[in-house]
Amino acid sequence: MKRHSLGQHYLTDQSVVARIVSLAAIRGGENVLEIGTGEGALTRELARVASSLEGYEIDEGNLQTTREALGELKARLHLGDAFEKRPRFDVLVASLPYSRSSSFVEWISGQRYDRAVVVLQEDFVRKVTSPPGARDYRAVSVIAQASSEVRELGRMQRSSFSPQPRVNSVIAGWRPLRKLSPQQIAAVKKLFSLRRRQVSAAIAHLGGEVPEGLASLRVGALLLTKLSHWPPASDASAFIAPRHGAGVIPKGLSVALVEPQYPVNVGHIARLVKNFGVRRLYLVNPKVDLSVAAVYAAHASDVLDNAKRVTVGALRRENQLLVATTAVKAVKGSNVVRRTVRPERVGELVRASRTAAIVFGRDTTGLTNAEIGMCDVTTVIGTGTRHRTLNVGHAVAIMLYLTSLAKEQPKVLQSRMARDLFSSSFHELALSAELPAHKVKNMREVAKRIAASSALTDRQLLLMAGVFRRASLARRRRQGRDSKT
Repeated sequence: MKRHSLGQHYLTDQSVVARIVSLAAIRGGENVLEIGTGEGALTRELARVASSLEGYEIDEGNLQTTREALGELKARLHLGDAFEKRPRFDVLVASLPYSRSSSFVEWISGQRYDRAVVVLQEDFVRKVTSPPGARDYRAVSVIAQASSEVRELGRMQRSSFSPQPRVNSVIAGWRPLRKLSPQQIAAVKKLFSLRRRQVSAAIAHLGGEVPEGLASLRVGALLLTKLSHWPPASDASAFIAPRHGAGVIPKGLSVALVEPQYPVNVGHIARLVKNFGVRRLYLVNPKVDLSVAAVYAAHASDVLDNAKRVTVGALRRENQLLVATTAVKAVKGSNVVRRTVRPERVGELVRASRTAAIVFGRDTTGLTNAEIGMCDVTTVIGTGTRHRTLNVGHAVAIMLYLTSLAKEQPKVLQSRMARDLFSSSFHELALSAELPAHKVKNMREVAKRIAASSALTDRQLLLMAGVFRRASLARRRRQGRDSKT
């Protein structure tokens, strides 16, 4: 079936494509669905930002063109009608044939999803959002407004398409309110087909009993129930932005599990990774059967499929900041690696790094001192009781939630290179000062953790490193002169 016969006009304006992708606000771990890939202009840009993209196209020629447009980019493409399928998705993005608009409304009203950004005919969106009693108020208006929050996010030029349509188009945002059953949708459509009849005749036609006091009313009068509408938005992106918790996880954040052992914990953590939109799940020497864990992951089994197996050393190389988690705080002052920062502070530190990973230890014994020492900061979730060890899945949930609440940093503050130079120069200064060996031993670790838990920028850290290095060189020169005399 050729899409031109469906009233399809191919989206060609790259600035509009970029605007649609931006409005979708796609985050790591989300399943993205595109209905009607066309010639692949939108598909290609979605594939650049989505970790999981699935597309449906009913025209075989268009599907092949889309595959060619993708090149090395990855997407699962299907030949067929998505409205006849039950794909699982978090975000829907589509430029639909105008003739399929009503089918889209009925279909999406029965889906579970987080948000949708769809290109539709302007007149159709006006109809969908018409208030009760308006001239354009129809069955599709009731179905859309009963199941979703719908809002116009932006207008489009006709020149954005090829061939150019004769009507105007808009970008519309959708949010689910409730899932409607096929029976409910059919009932609304049937009532509108009988809206000019009296209630008594309509209900008799449907084979029901007439409620007392309503027999003389027309069906149309009962269809004028006021539905809730969102107030006008000053910022379209605020309407369609992801609604995961009260905040947003930093884009560069990952979760790392060291030698996970129990499938139920790994499965639940995979779901948390997807729920919060975490960039990646790392597994260090896993002791678990991931196929069993996938049962507990449910809709997040793709997170386990894409999980990366690494060593702690590789994890350190791939991330600018590593945050170790522990239930055991330092008792002795010499145990520097287990000196902790508050979990509420972790979010601020993570946002100050381009890439970061929160590292969780073994289900039973946690992280070793050596593993914590390879991290930059350590945190602990206090329980306030002697039962201080949390289930690792619960600990992940708490840390991700607290991280999502942290304030956004205006810019990236620190890199590991700057921290390493700062800590090594601080260590050199301690050596040149001829401090007792037991005090010098931990100076590098102390300096690293001071830097990682601070708000110092790369420039400030490098400036201080230079001062430390000059001071240690000057002291060694003085020591050399003293030894000659």
